Amino acid sequence: MPNISGKKIVILGCGNLAWHLAMQFSKLKFELVVWNHKSSKELSKFEKAFSCKISSGKSNIPQNADFYFVCISDSHISSISAYLHPHKESAIVCHTSGSQALIRLKNKSGIKGVLYPLQSFSKKDKLHWKEIPLMIEAENKSGLQELKKLAKLLSDSVTVVNTNNRQLYHLCAVFINNFGNALFSSVELLLNEEKLNNNKHLFVPLQLKTLEKAINLGALKSQTGPAIRNDKETIKLHQQKLKNKKELLEVYNAITTLIQKKVGKGKL
Repeated sequence: MPNISGKKIVILGCGNLAWHLAMQFSKLKFELVVWNHKSSKELSKFEKAFSCKISSGKSNIPQNADFYFVCISDSHISSISAYLHPHKESAIVCHTSGSQALIRLKNKSGIKGVLYPLQSFSKKDKLHWKEIPLMIEAENKSGLQELKKLAKLLSDSVTVVNTNNRQLYHLCAVFINNFGNALFSSVELLLNEEKLNNNKHLFVPLQLKTLEKAINLGALKSQTGPAIRNDKETIKLHQQKLKNKKELLEVYNAITTLIQKKVGKGKL
C-alpha cells in the first residue's frame, strides 16, 4: 500500500458520491475536509458520520490539501473549481463526472484530473468499492501516477481513460442504469394503474435472468421477444394496450424499431 500518512483530501460537495468517497477516505485514515458552498444539515452529517472537518463558503476552502475531489453537478464544475488555488503545485484537483472534459476544471494551480466511478450511488447503499471500476485521467504523467496510487486504494479496477472514451462509457452507463430503471419504473406504473402493484415481485426472476444472460451470453445474442421475431400480431396487441399512454407507446415503438432494424442485424 502506498504511503498515505500526512495526506490531506478535500471533497467539494455533500451529495451521494461525496458521501461514499468520504466514507472510504475516512476508513483509509486520510485527513479529510468536506466543503460545501453553504452550511447545511447535509454537510453536518459528514462531520457526525466520519469525524471529519467540514467547511462552507468559497473563502473557506482549504488550499493546503494534496487531493481535491469536485463532487458537484456538472454545470458548476468550472465555477467551483475556479476557487481552488492549491499551495502545492503537486496537488491534484479532480472532478468525478463521466461526461465532462478535463478542461472544465478551472483551478489556478495544481494538476487537473478526473476520477470517474462507473457506478450509481445512493447514500444508503452498501457498496463494495474494490469492485467498482474507476476511470482516471490527468493532465501530466506525474499527476496520473499519483492519482493511480490513490485510486488503487479504493478499487481493484482502475483504468486510464481519455475524455472521449469516458464520455462514451458514461453514455452506455445511462442506457444501462438510468434508461433501464426508467423501463422498470414504467412497469410499476402500468401495474399500479391496474391495481396489480402487489404482484411486481412476479417479474423479479425475469429481471435477474435478463441481466444474467446479458452478462454471460451477451446482450445481442440474448435478444428475444416479439420485435426480434417480427410478431406483428403481438406487437399490435401491445400497441392497443398503450393507445392512451402516448409517451409509453412512443417508447415501445422506438425500441421495437431499434430491435428490428439495428439490434437484430448486430450493428447501429
